[in-house]
Amino acid sequence: LRVLSSSSLSFPEFRSTAFVTMEDRVEDHFGIAEKEGRDAHIPVRFDAWLGEREAAHRNGPFFCFAFADAPHGTYAWPKEETVFRPCVERVDFLEMAGSPSRERIDAVFNSYRNAVHFDDKIAGRMIDVLERRKLLDDTIVVITGDHGEEFFEHGYFGHTSNFASEQTHVALVISGPGIAPGIETRPTCHVDLAPTLLELCGADPASRTNWSQGENLLAPPDRRDRVIAGWEEVALRVPGGILRVPLEG
Repeated sequence: LRVLSSSSLSFPEFRSTAFVTMEDRVEDHFGIAEKEGRDAHIPVRFDAWLGEREAAHRNGPFFCFAFADAPHGTYAWPKEETVFRPCVERVDFLEMAGSPSRERIDAVFNSYRNAVHFDDKIAGRMIDVLERRKLLDDTIVVITGDHGEEFFEHGYFGHTSNFASEQTHVALVISGPGIAPGIETRPTCHVDLAPTLLELCGADPASRTNWSQGENLLAPPDRRDRVIAGWEEVALRVPGGILRVPLEG
């Protein structure tokens, strides 16, 4: 098991929750100042870790969670790799909290796109590492995000301010042995990841409801109500709308 993160996992408190039983295998301090530099280091460290395993003759299954941060908050990317223009080098959050012009919104959106484009390359480098080490054919690869980003489609900027699709609908790509190519259009959810991965590794689907609210991503139901969580409230995405549920008061 290994976690490689370009941002600290002490806040939010992933170290003491999701990874509490394996904190010694969490690497989230690379000693690199720039966010894009830390993201670029993830595939380098991934390659080195796999090399360490190979040198120690550890040939069993492995799990690696990689968290890249460039598209989050202050969008970052190597400026010599700018693809989308016009863009801004630094987001003025005070300006974005007011009434920015359409031109300014579009420029900030292009900065976000540049950051996503850069991290797409980071994911590609990790896949290249697996391919070069002849591990790709036997590895399940998942690429997704923890949330989307809104650019005033519903009057908000960023994320965690509402449960509209712009903030909650994320890309998800999964490939590996036993996974047929195709496009899934049925409703899915982040909670589906754990049962899908474990069942691909041999877990009994009949036991799923004992420990998870998720479904198998390879055979999701045609209709379902999905739970969405924010900082201070949760919601159910149901046919025709979103039911918001405050956590306090």
